[in-house]
Amino acid sequence: MEIDERILVERACGGDEDAFRQLVIRYAGEIRRICFRIMKDAGEAEELAQDTFLRAWKSLRQLEDHSGFRAWLKRIAQRLCLNRMRKLRLERALVIKTGELPWDATDSQRTVVDGMVSEERVKRLLDRLKPEQRTALSLYLDCYTFKEISDLMQIPVGAVRSHIQNAIRNLRKLILEE
Repeated sequence: MEIDERILVERACGGDEDAFRQLVIRYAGEIRRICFRIMKDAGEAEELAQDTFLRAWKSLRQLEDHSGFRAWLKRIAQRLCLNRMRKLRLERALVIKTGELPWDATDSQRTVVDGMVSEERVKRLLDRLKPEQRTALSLYLDCYTFKEISDLMQIPVGAVRSHIQNAIRNLRKLILEE
């Protein structure tokens, strides 16, 4: 007999890992499908589905309506996918502007540019940014939301956006100067 979702969520909120594992089993396929529809890449979808469940486990106590677990989980997956797409777009823009890839690019991404990778240059350019800009941009590229960055840096969301926009603008200037 299948246990009610709300009961599993309540148990998981209390730290019951087995209850959470049952929720993962119950929703893993659906979350992977959502991620795949957005990302169009099975590997990315699998990784983001796992990230979704990790984020859910860490944030489970913040869920107020235990009967809304499924919808909440789907929102986490969608947000993570959209953040990853945003990060990939920004990385592609840097590749187009500089002919170089970020230092954490995969081997397949590196092959596309045929060896024009200079990790040192990217790191050097980032190091030339103001600390607030570098921090905000790094967190943004690591798929944190503006609100999460705001909380971590203890500054208003508007300041986070400003730091990220200024960081991108300053990186473009630095790239053109070299």
